[in-house]
Amino acid sequence: MRSINAATDRAAALQRQLTDETERAAREAAKDARAFTAHTAPPGELTRESVAACGGCDFSHRDLSGLDLSDLRLMGANFDGANLSRVNLSGARLTGVSFKNADLSGANLSGVRGIGLQLEGANLNGANFSGARFVGTTIHLGGFHGGGLRSVVDGCMGCNFADADLHGQDLHGVRMLGANLENANLRDANLRGAHLSGANFDGANLDGADLRDADLTGANLSSASMNHTLLTNAKLTGAALP
Repeated sequence: MRSINAATDRAAALQRQLTDETERAAREAAKDARAFTAHTAPPGELTRESVAACGGCDFSHRDLSGLDLSDLRLMGANFDGANLSRVNLSGARLTGVSFKNADLSGANLSGVRGIGLQLEGANLNGANFSGARFVGTTIHLGGFHGGGLRSVVDGCMGCNFADADLHGQDLHGVRMLGANLENANLRDANLRGAHLSGANFDGANLDGADLRDADLTGANLSSASMNHTLLTNAKLTGAALP
């Protein structure tokens, strides 16, 4: 009994850590956004230099297609509805940046470090997310399949994938600590050995999913559909089960 209580306490501590780190990232992003979003982007054709000099500006609905923005530090910038197709953002550090409904098709985001990003409705078809890491970010996954999808979700801590359609996807071994997978479709998905501590599966469809050897410590599965879900050797300490 003592060992069970200790394990439950560790699970609760992990959940608190994930929540604290995500909230801290969100506060940092909000602070940066308040400090920088008052700036107006310069008129005319945009260049790497003009974007770098105005890292927190409003670039909404502007054309930045094909620009080399690699390794830039952008805080609080607004790219909502912007054309960022084929843009090179590799190695960039992005905090509190919004890409809602932006065109990021074919963009290079490899090695990006992002905190508190908004990517709802963005066109991410053909974008390269290899080696990217995100915290507290909302990402629309509609345009991803196979390896491209894996590169987005793996290592995304506290990210929001609510309503995502991931049925049948091979996501074995991915790290999605504290992810919000509310109402996500994970039917027949391969999540064997995945790290899903503190994840929220409220209303998710996990029918036929493979969660063998997965770490579901402290996860919320209380209202998930889990018909024929495989859970052999899964870590369920502190998890809320149906």
